[in-house]
Amino acid sequence: WAGAFVAKLIFLSCGHLLPDLDIRSPSGHTAAAVAAYGGFAALWARRSEGRWTRALFIAGALVACGAIALSRVLLHMHSLAEVTLGTLIGLAAPVILYRSKSTATEPRSRPTLFLLLLPLCLIFLLHGATMPIEGLIGRMSRALTALFGICP
Repeated sequence: WAGAFVAKLIFLSCGHLLPDLDIRSPSGHTAAAVAAYGGFAALWARRSEGRWTRALFIAGALVACGAIALSRVLLHMHSLAEVTLGTLIGLAAPVILYRSKSTATEPRSRPTLFLLLLPLCLIFLLHGATMPIEGLIGRMSRALTALFGICP
């Protein structure tokens, strides 16, 4: 989420300098969804024994992330380019989680019910048209632009 925050600060201040990209503010909802759901899927896939189980976890994450990304475009909250950038930013978490070496010495076990239900909590955190922090990020971006005199 730090990547989405930094990208928002940059594009809110300087996005107008790259009008062909059509990016005003990268989608934080999409970045958070891809990082979280993709991260959970990566952890589950690493813990699961069967190929089909792994495929199910990954497919579920793709559907959830795709639905959130599509909702951002259909609600006219973000452009396709902003959602794509949010997706790319969010992909860092699941890639890191999947590729990291496990330090646990205990044998793999099936995912617990808690681990399976945890992503549902994200529905409550990611609901709504905008995240409450959007306004603060915009104010910070304008303040930094004025303070450093960048991106006139």
